[in-house]
Amino acid sequence: LARHLLEDGSVEHAVAVDLRGHDTHLPPTEPRATLDAVLRRLGAVVVPDELDEAQAQLGQRLRDRPCVLLLDDAADLVQVAPLLDPLCEPGRSALVITTRVQPPPLDGTHVVALGPLDHAAAMQSFAAAVGLSRVSAEADAASALTALADGHPLALGLLAQQVVARPDWPLADHLARHRARREQLRVAEEVDAVIRPAYDAVGEAARSVLRRVASLPAAVEGDVLVEALDLPAT
Repeated sequence: LARHLLEDGSVEHAVAVDLRGHDTHLPPTEPRATLDAVLRRLGAVVVPDELDEAQAQLGQRLRDRPCVLLLDDAADLVQVAPLLDPLCEPGRSALVITTRVQPPPLDGTHVVALGPLDHAAAMQSFAAAVGLSRVSAEADAASALTALADGHPLALGLLAQQVVARPDWPLADHLARHRARREQLRVAEEVDAVIRPAYDAVGEAARSVLRRVASLPAAVEGDVLVEALDLPAT
């Protein structure tokens, strides 16, 4: 989206901020710290101490030089609340927030739920990350590796990182390694590190449901899931 807005001239530049909503090593950024970081990325040398003055400065900068602001990995909307009012003012700037939680509907916003990639899109993403030449040279192994991610961008990205980190390994060796790990029912450390904070953040009842779902096959029909979890059929 940011690339599209830049290419068609809707905005002049893009600013990205990592909010660390689910970072395994660092806490999420504080709401005011997020506002200050955005202002500095936009060129502010001095950031006002008062919240309303900082928000007014942000609004003015966005009017003077429209941009697309990408806030990645928000823990919740509270984390980005100081930015919402300035960005809701009339103008050409756009705000894109990525988050793992379902945000409540807000005026002037549009929620896009991202599902798994189809195999063709996953292959394209994998090739862009690891190199088209490697994928072309071992097309069958690349296709099988991509299928292991089941279309999930997080898993696909981590898989690609591991391939890039070992350029001397054939893709077939990567495939054999991951298949062996799956047979041992072991989750990659990188995946566990990303998923565990979200798992730890929910109550025991939700954890119990997640553990029971994890024991089921990857693809099950809705009525089978309801029966397996002993849920009321509604």
